[in-house]
Amino acid sequence: SVFIMIGLSSYITKEYRILLSVNMVFNISMIYGSRIFFSQTFNYDDDFSRYYQNYLDIYDGIHGAMFANRNGYEIGLPIFYKIISLIFPKLFPQNLLQITTFVMVILFYIWLEIYVIKYIKNSQRAALIAFSLFFSFLMAIIGLTRQGFSCVFLLYAISNKDVRLKLLFLVISCLFHMSSLLVFIGFYIIFKFPKLSLCLLQ
Repeated sequence: SVFIMIGLSSYITKEYRILLSVNMVFNISMIYGSRIFFSQTFNYDDDFSRYYQNYLDIYDGIHGAMFANRNGYEIGLPIFYKIISLIFPKLFPQNLLQITTFVMVILFYIWLEIYVIKYIKNSQRAALIAFSLFFSFLMAIIGLTRQGFSCVFLLYAISNKDVRLKLLFLVISCLFHMSSLLVFIGFYIIFKFPKLSLCLLQ
């Protein structure tokens, strides 16, 4: 899909671009989720090992599992795991990682289609999405699950013109990682007060 979208970007229609993009998102989630690095004993130095244990605790209804991250403020990922636990039976680590990656990357792809593509020439749209999704795959490899979700919702918050939706997406972003609030404020200052931003950088 990547090579087709980049090499034949000028000839790809919107419908075919969407089909190839969703296929690429699915492949990314399958490849990343199929990594063989899980052992029978958890390595709690690895972020996803802790996240998977949190998922198991939420699935089993253990008290306090929803508030395990950052003194209970960053509940975005536990809420996501709660939704997953209501839809699917208990998942193996690989399956949970595949679903998590798919949802994160598909949300990023939807953001591209809604907010970015309209500013790009038709002949370059498929190539841009291919490069962007490949970048999201690199983010997934790093294992930044909470940060990844937070960044995606932050992009929605920054791009949305409706104030209520902007605040909603910002709150969701902060529920995954509180640092997104500082990033949002930084972007707001840069775009609303460019002269002040230049003075601060000097």
